[in-house]
Amino acid sequence: MRLLREIYDFITGGSRLTPFGLALAVIAAFALPTMRAEAFTALVVATFVASTFEKPT
Repeated sequence: MRLLREIYDFITGGSRLTPFGLALAVIAAFALPTMRAEAFTALVVATFVASTFEKPT
């Protein structure tokens, strides 16, 4: 369980927005099968850009 927590912390970098945005992108990809790869990539990139402006906790 500790390893899973370390991996989660590495991916999110302490951000609260990143997991939410990535989950939203994955849900949108499964809910909208005709979604283009560019739209999925845009959602992921927008999430990471928004997380850079997030205040550190």
